[in-house]
Amino acid sequence: MRYTEMNPDFYVRNRAKTAARLAPGAAALFFAHDPVCVNGDALYAFAQDANFFYLTGIDQEENVLFLFPDAPFPEWREVLFVKRTSPEIKTWVGWKYTPDEARAVSGVQNVRHTDELEDFLMTVAGYVGPVYFDFNENDRNRAQDLKPARRWMQWFQQRFPAHEFRRSFPIVAELRQIKEKEEIEQIKQAVARTHAAFLRIAKFVKPGVKEYEVEAEIIHEFIRTGANGHAFNPIVASGANACVLHYDLNDQTLRDGDVLLTDFGCRYGNYNADITRCLPVNGKFSERQKQVYEAVLRIQREAMQLYKPGALLEEINAEVAKITTRELIALGLITPEEAQKNPKAYFKYYPHRVGHHLGLVTHDDGDRYRPLAPGMVLTCEPGIYIEAEGIGVRLENDVVITETGVEDLMADVPIEAADVEAAMRP
Repeated sequence: MRYTEMNPDFYVRNRAKTAARLAPGAAALFFAHDPVCVNGDALYAFAQDANFFYLTGIDQEENVLFLFPDAPFPEWREVLFVKRTSPEIKTWVGWKYTPDEARAVSGVQNVRHTDELEDFLMTVAGYVGPVYFDFNENDRNRAQDLKPARRWMQWFQQRFPAHEFRRSFPIVAELRQIKEKEEIEQIKQAVARTHAAFLRIAKFVKPGVKEYEVEAEIIHEFIRTGANGHAFNPIVASGANACVLHYDLNDQTLRDGDVLLTDFGCRYGNYNADITRCLPVNGKFSERQKQVYEAVLRIQREAMQLYKPGALLEEINAEVAKITTRELIALGLITPEEAQKNPKAYFKYYPHRVGHHLGLVTHDDGDRYRPLAPGMVLTCEPGIYIEAEGIGVRLENDVVITETGVEDLMADVPIEAADVEAAMRP
């Protein structure tokens, strides 16, 4: 592996917490992702299913975890099925987990091959009560579900139609919201590489450079330091492009006098960082750019004070909207009368929420209606976007909720306007 793997005790604990939440007599199946075809026989780069990885640490396709805490035989209580290798697989793609290697990584003692799964399920089905299947229920997900869980649920329904089926996603998603110390350490490793990439591009940015050249510098730093790669498609948006929230064409030329918005993050050990910083292309913010930039920085600092145990994201978002409205009035973008008449007048210049959960997924599977609690990791990312002026500024840091507030994981990354300018100097 490129990254340092976590101790298998972490995955043992995760499975125990999950098993404790299953109904009496129930079993649960969790699936690694399948390879996904681009065209012809070319495949997309593999990225593991978050819940499967959280429970096993296995970073490979076509594997299955079976949990049956109340099984009549101990060897049925946890079974990991790994893809069987072959001389042909070794010749074409190389290494795959052996059962011994999978056992060492996951802590699962009973490891079999995936081609044994069907016979195994035929054997144990008569002893199993409800069966849990895991589907991606992230409320931001709008993509077609290609998970193998669907195939195996259909297989199970055809053979054992009287069985009851339940959802495991809410169980594991709830557990994943509170990060263990091992997870926070992996996120810190991702943050460190993200920090280094920011310092790298700060020295690289200048008029005439292409946005995609900046993107190339980011991935160079990630791969050079043993990361999986990007946490998400990076946003490298100069000038008015920064007013497109998820702009990722990254194909324009940086112009003298523009501000470059960079929103990117490293994925290390399958855990993600997510940062946004803005750089003056010529190395110096104009007076107006600095006004907008410092307004966003004030919003972020006030917003971070709202991140504390017991707070609700919906309440934080409502307060940030009020703070942003104050700053927009000061910038001359809306009038006090407009704000009083329309409490959502800010939305023209700030059309998104202030943050999201972060972890094995960049927009992690967190319940936005659950009070914040120690161990949660979130982003704090206010912004102001003025399309008419060609200025978009967003500032984003990753934070851990503590007993009293937050730990800012990106406190050392330059964010003051003067510090950003200093980071750009040769």
